Amino acid sequence: MGRLGRYLWLTGLLLMGTTATAAAPSATAFFYGTEVPVDALSLYARAVVLPEHIDSDRERQWLRGDTAAIAYVSLGEVADNASYARQIQAAWRIGYNRAWGSQIMDVSHPGWHKFVLEQQVSALVAQGYRGLFLDTLDSYQLAAASPADRARYEAGLAALIVAIKQRWPDLYLIANRGFELLPEIAPALSELVVESLYASYDASTDSYASSSLADQQWLLAQLSQVRIQHQLPVTVIDYLPDTGLAEAESLARKIIAAGFEPWIADGHLTRLGRGPIAPVPRRIL
Repeated sequence: MGRLGRYLWLTGLLLMGTTATAAAPSATAFFYGTEVPVDALSLYARAVVLPEHIDSDRERQWLRGDTAAIAYVSLGEVADNASYARQIQAAWRIGYNRAWGSQIMDVSHPGWHKFVLEQQVSALVAQGYRGLFLDTLDSYQLAAASPADRARYEAGLAALIVAIKQRWPDLYLIANRGFELLPEIAPALSELVVESLYASYDASTDSYASSSLADQQWLLAQLSQVRIQHQLPVTVIDYLPDTGLAEAESLARKIIAAGFEPWIADGHLTRLGRGPIAPVPRRIL
């Protein structure tokens, strides 16, 4: 605690226009940076983080707090700089994603399934994570050479997600898109995430842009089906550059008006983003 005392974190609820100090009851935050802002993230019901960035005693203690810590897990790709990249066998790889510098995995391969279950998820559960954010679920589409390949990858990926839920039924599973898989995996999921509804980020050019009206309409149609058929809560992650973060509140309100939880962040989610609540630091003297 500093000379002037500690921070009291107040929150403004965009949806209700009131103030509160309790965690938002249904909101999920996302932060991939190295210095995890545990105080700010504790305002949310859940927070998705990169497990390799949880290393201090304070951060490890936070895993056992009221906010459910959700571990990021890439099921469809392995980044070149991932701590486990050297353990990936050549037989599990089917392509390369140059935009993100990562290997595309054969999500139907039994060896990859075993690695995910035995090496990744089991370790994360032991560390105290209460859920998983399942990313890169459509990466196989970059390498599928035929409809038969596509069908095989989709069946394998769905089987892997179902296997995770069967082995750890209490885990809160969040899928990033994966619309093609929802008929099989929706019962295993607790939440769905989609990116770039109104504002997008292109990693290949490190640039930001407004989503096209056609893309917005297509995505909103998909989410309408998610609501009707699967009744899953949806969080929308939209992207703004640092110079555009002043627009974050209005963009968050637009997402809320469409019926979804918002998270507005930079393209790499390495800075604290803006959700349905806005933390305001106040010092108690």
